[in-house]
Amino acid sequence: MFPQPIIIHSLILLATLAETEIIRKVFDSSDIHNLNLKNTGGKINITVAQGSESSVEVQKQGRGENCVLKIEKINKTLVLATESPFAYFQPRCNVDFNIKIPRDIALNINNGSGLISINGTRGSIKFFSGSGQVRIAGDITDLKGSSPNGAVSVVGLSGNGQLKVGKGDISITYSALPSRGGLNIRTEAGNATVFVPAGARINTKLKVGRGKLKSELADNNDAPFTIAAKSGRGNLSIKKIF
Repeated sequence: MFPQPIIIHSLILLATLAETEIIRKVFDSSDIHNLNLKNTGGKINITVAQGSESSVEVQKQGRGENCVLKIEKINKTLVLATESPFAYFQPRCNVDFNIKIPRDIALNINNGSGLISINGTRGSIKFFSGSGQVRIAGDITDLKGSSPNGAVSVVGLSGNGQLKVGKGDISITYSALPSRGGLNIRTEAGNATVFVPAGARINTKLKVGRGKLKSELADNNDAPFTIAAKSGRGNLSIKKIF
């Protein structure tokens, strides 16, 4: 008779681990200018809303007090957050976000682990990704990002940038260079490639520990825009696009 309760308890635990909840909320887009998101872990997908409404769809895995979710608009900021106070024998809160927001918006994204995908927005982007890929495409007027473990791809940067990656490749494509300022890249292990418009005037400061340096543009010490990149292990490349 002894094995039977163990089997029953195991089934109950598996049911607890698999518990999933889907939540959807809609907001008026007209006065949303900022998005702040802090997630313990899960996929984040951000796209541009069609029409006058923004929406947040969440798929949450976790139980009650161990997976607290916040979705609200404060003044002109959409605030999304998950909290997962760890308890023994309870799974960590895992939340997937599917967000549709206005095109013109400033983004501040913090994700413990999981893919971050941003497509079509226009404005500044600040992000932290503990682990997982980051893919950004749009009109990015200012970029600040950090990813200890995961590749980062940015297409459509038109302003200054700061990016630090521990392990993972970096790819940044400029749609246009700002009149002055710079891009600062740091990577411990991974290749970094920056694509800039042909004919751009740039001042480069590149340093690599183990790897190769390659630039298709002539260095111009008097240029008002500087690309500074440092890699511990990996190649650094600057390429021109037409």
